[in-house]
Amino acid sequence: MHHLLNDIGIAVLTATVLGLIAHWLRQPIILGYLIAGAFVGPQMGLGLIHDAESIEIISEIGLILLLFIIGLELDVKALFASGKQLLVAGFGQFLVCVAMGVALFAALGYGLAGSSSDGLYLALMCGLSSTAVVVKLLYDKNELDTLPGRMTLGILVVQDIYAIFVLAFQPNFANPSVAPIAKALLATVLLLVAGFFFSKFVLRWVFSSIAKAPEMVVAVSIGW
Repeated sequence: MHHLLNDIGIAVLTATVLGLIAHWLRQPIILGYLIAGAFVGPQMGLGLIHDAESIEIISEIGLILLLFIIGLELDVKALFASGKQLLVAGFGQFLVCVAMGVALFAALGYGLAGSSSDGLYLALMCGLSSTAVVVKLLYDKNELDTLPGRMTLGILVVQDIYAIFVLAFQPNFANPSVAPIAKALLATVLLLVAGFFFSKFVLRWVFSSIAKAPEMVVAVSIGW
């Protein structure tokens, strides 16, 4: 852990250089970031970062910052303005993909229940996609504000909601029990509702009060 600061520096510098190269070559910048990670990591690259704890911390920091940027670009009103199309596509896509995955993996002999639930897990994963990667690509192409971009973002947000519930239920797939699932579901709903109302009412007042202090805007943003 005493090499963490050095490892973060290596990761940032490498990502910056390869991100610039990807941009100059008119390739997705996130591709440069991925190559940078492989380049400095212990598995495929030069092993400049070999501490497993440092790698885990750096990856979590990067993901948090990326999702925060996505949140800044997220216009909830524009998403809901898509209406029935978003509801049908968003909530229906995951269910259809999972159903197709269950049928496929069951035909291939994978288990779907109990201690052998490989097929169910694979089917659930096939219904989800990477919000961070897709939104980053849309952001780089300035397509987030287009109708297809808003529809795509809406579907990804719905997928994330499904993913939250899947993670909440996941420990009980092998041995289903009503009480733990209900507890996880209630905790998830409370967290989402509390976060939404806090960001809508409290954070709006906080950021209005510090709008003329850029350093506090950065500090409060990171703190939130």
